[in-house]
Amino acid sequence: MATPDHLTKAARAMLKPIVTARGFQQYGARSYFRLCGWIAQFLDLRRSAGGDGAFRVFQYIFLLVPPQDGPGGGFSGSLPPKGQPWGEREGWWESSSPELALRSIDEICDIFETVAMPRFQQGSTLTGFIEALRSEADTSRNAHFKNYVGCALICDGRLEEGIPYLQRAERDYRAGFMRRPSAAWMETDANYMKALLDAISAGQQRTLLEEWFHNSVRSLKIDKKWKSKDEANKALQATAAGPASCD
Repeated sequence: MATPDHLTKAARAMLKPIVTARGFQQYGARSYFRLCGWIAQFLDLRRSAGGDGAFRVFQYIFLLVPPQDGPGGGFSGSLPPKGQPWGEREGWWESSSPELALRSIDEICDIFETVAMPRFQQGSTLTGFIEALRSEADTSRNAHFKNYVGCALICDGRLEEGIPYLQRAERDYRAGFMRRPSAAWMETDANYMKALLDAISAGQQRTLLEEWFHNSVRSLKIDKKWKSKDEANKALQATAAGPASCD
């Protein structure tokens, strides 16, 4: 017999109205999304594989360029327990009974407003996204941060600032691939960086970015998840014109 899904029922009753008021739409049974120009944002309630009703809540804020086929990257992670700051430890909640599920979602509604939403708001503009990740891009050995910041700067039209980040990201991806030839994704990401650099040299970066953006929208099925096709078309056309944020 299937285990009753108390979590989905509680989230639908309590969390959905709150996130909807913030511009999010339903994505999956227990996940929500909103599109902020070149940036996608997701909130995902993910149950443990053990089937015991335990679950975590993940927040994803990431660029849709280069092409993306799933939430991740950018500045993402799981929400902390109530009363604790972001990043100190991840929260776990219970939903094995209707009462526990409602109690957990009530707490998550508060954490969404006090912890998740400020991060979503900062990451709703290219400027905020860049500011959140620039220090990591400048100091971390992780090429992804250089990728994220470089691409965000190019989306924002700041070519002179963005090009060095793309160059360093390509270099680091290729060096990583040389060390680990089995990590084919490194070569793929390096090629994305080179493609964007070549497009900039040819004055065609906008065309390439829009192509990547729409590939991501299709892969993530964002266009299919919108409440109406008219809303989806309007939002995607606005993005092509260069929107700044979710507002």
